[in-house]
Amino acid sequence: MTALETNYPEPDEEVTVALVEQLLRDAGHYRSLEQWQWVRSGSSSLVIIAGNAAVRVARDVESATEVQRAQRVVDALPPLTFAVPRSLAPARSLAGVTAIAVERVAGEPHPAEPADPRTLRSLLDEIHDIPLDSLRPHLAPARAFFGGADWYDVMQQRVIPALPESVRQIARRRTDALATLETPKLALNHTDLGGTNIHWSAGRVVGVLDWDLACEEDPAEDLAALANWHGWELAEQLADADTVRRAAVFRDLFPMMIVAFALLRNRPEHEVQRTVERASHKLMR
Repeated sequence: MTALETNYPEPDEEVTVALVEQLLRDAGHYRSLEQWQWVRSGSSSLVIIAGNAAVRVARDVESATEVQRAQRVVDALPPLTFAVPRSLAPARSLAGVTAIAVERVAGEPHPAEPADPRTLRSLLDEIHDIPLDSLRPHLAPARAFFGGADWYDVMQQRVIPALPESVRQIARRRTDALATLETPKLALNHTDLGGTNIHWSAGRVVGVLDWDLACEEDPAEDLAALANWHGWELAEQLADADTVRRAAVFRDLFPMMIVAFALLRNRPEHEVQRTVERASHKLMR
């Protein structure tokens, strides 16, 4: 079955229902089918929310491996001042479908507008201070979203040729700027720190979701994502001047990263073209 909303592949619905029911029982959070909320926007998994539990259902065999790896990252995180979606029960598989029941994180996403800079800086510092030793075996490769170790070749050979000639020189300069960027110290990087992945309540951060691409990387990438959501005018209040400078290099490449993601995951042609058009417009600005 294919999700109408995303065109991502979906596992058999009958198998999915049986698997989720079993996982909810395992976790002690059983809710009947009519109480479930289905969220189909994720590229690697669909999520079923049932009470205080959320079940991630991998879309295919490859995604199953990645979803389980990412969950090991979450479960290895130390106690934090905010919640993360830790496992409620061991993963299960049924008829080739794999799923994991995790804690549902409370709170709501913050609108795409400024937030308290002290809260945002505290969040960045807390994540980047997490010790890496126990996490390294489970982390994603750096820059996995747009090619991983091959990201530069992906940009040069696939993304830039897909762009209009009028913006290719700009794209090349921005690609080279990231390739030559010197990073003083690597840290745990969430890599998608913004939007719906940060949950707030009463003016404070209460949860952080989606650690799938967490890696050892320049903390400037997280700053770029956070400032991109809450407003770049806050950036100088969230980190030192050198980190802000490096974050601007990541920010400038964001439009091309989206194109790379679409190309690498063989998204439909109309979707790729839409990302190209948006990237071209942003590069011209």
